Amino acid sequence: MNKKTKLNLTGKMKEELKGFEDLIEGFLDEQEEQKIKSQLSNDRNYDSFKNYNHLELERERVQKLSSMISRKIPNVIEHNMSGNIVEKLTSYNYNIKEEIVDEVKKFDSIFNKNIRVLFNKAFRVK
Repeated sequence: MNKKTKLNLTGKMKEELKGFEDLIEGFLDEQEEQKIKSQLSNDRNYDSFKNYNHLELERERVQKLSSMISRKIPNVIEHNMSGNIVEKLTSYNYNIKEEIVDEVKKFDSIFNKNIRVLFNKAFRVK
């Protein structure tokens, strides 16, 4: 048995140990988490392990998403490219529309052939 003894610490000593306490608590939390993971992996109830695994993966996904947002958003604000991208897409769409219209206007175009066939079928004499 380990007996806990109470130490008489001064205020200065307590301040020095404050960061160390946080480190130890974090280490103990990690140890507890590892113990829970090992218990779940040894558990016969597979569904609980699947649920825990799903929650772990979801936690990691949310952390990565948060990290991405915290890094990308300031970069996007500082180097905004949306105006240039919108301008390029607008000119690209305009050029594509012009090409399509030019192709459709041709007498031999597939569109005109299909319209001709539909028109002839609809208005032929029976």
